[in-house]
Amino acid sequence: MAGKTMKSDRIDCSAAAVGVVKIHVPAKGWPIEYHQPLTAIIGVNVCPEHGAPSFTKELLGDPLKRTFKAIATASQRAEPDFDRAWFTVVPFGSKELAQMAQQQAKGHTVQ
Repeated sequence: MAGKTMKSDRIDCSAAAVGVVKIHVPAKGWPIEYHQPLTAIIGVNVCPEHGAPSFTKELLGDPLKRTFKAIATASQRAEPDFDRAWFTVVPFGSKELAQMAQQQAKGHTVQ
C-alpha cells in the first residue's frame, strides 16, 4: 500500500508497522531439520519495538490451532507442535509478502 502508513495492531501501540506476523509450527515428535514446519503469514501488523513475539498468546488461540491441525491432517502431515511454534516478522515490500499475496490469489494460505 504505497503512500499509506500502516499502524501496529497492538492496542497499546500507535507506532508505524514494519511488517506482518508469520507463524512457524513444527511437527510434533520431529526435529525441525527432518520435517519442514507449517507456516502461515497472518495479517497482523507489527512495529519494530514490539515485533511478532508480543502477539504470541493472542494469535495462538484455538481457532488458529484448529486450522493448522486440519491442514496437517488434510495434507497427511504430522500433528502440529504448538509448544514449539515461533513467530517472525515479514517486512512490508518484501519478496516473501508479494509471493504470499500471489499464493492467496490462488487460494493457498498455509505452506
